[in-house]
Amino acid sequence: MNRLIWHFNRDGVYTVHSGYQLALSLNADIESLFLEGPWLKLWGCRVLPMVKHFLWRCLCHFIPTKERLLEKGVSIAVECVLLRARTAWQLARFQSAPTVVKDFIIFLLKLPHDRLQQRGITSLWSLWFHRNLLCWKGV
Repeated sequence: MNRLIWHFNRDGVYTVHSGYQLALSLNADIESLFLEGPWLKLWGCRVLPMVKHFLWRCLCHFIPTKERLLEKGVSIAVECVLLRARTAWQLARFQSAPTVVKDFIIFLLKLPHDRLQQRGITSLWSLWFHRNLLCWKGV
């Protein structure tokens, strides 16, 4: 009877540990395995896991934001939305208004105070969540 055997482990069974050890022994460039981005700040912020997952999905372009829809060729009236966003940003007394969701998330993750960071991030998730309730369920 034929069966697959992993030659880099004594019992012939692949494990993540044995694969990692093989990669190290081959002098693999471990640094190239890490993605650039604010991942440590994202996973370290003190918000609910579902909110972190939402941010991660936004940063990886898995959430269909307006700029992503425009990239895909979906026509939407974005000017009025950006104008309202900039006006709200200026009323909050911030110097400049990020117009891309990713830039806004990175801005929030760089805030020096955890409480401001938590409120901003949770507010962003809440806007997205309640907008979806309204659009898809009419609630």
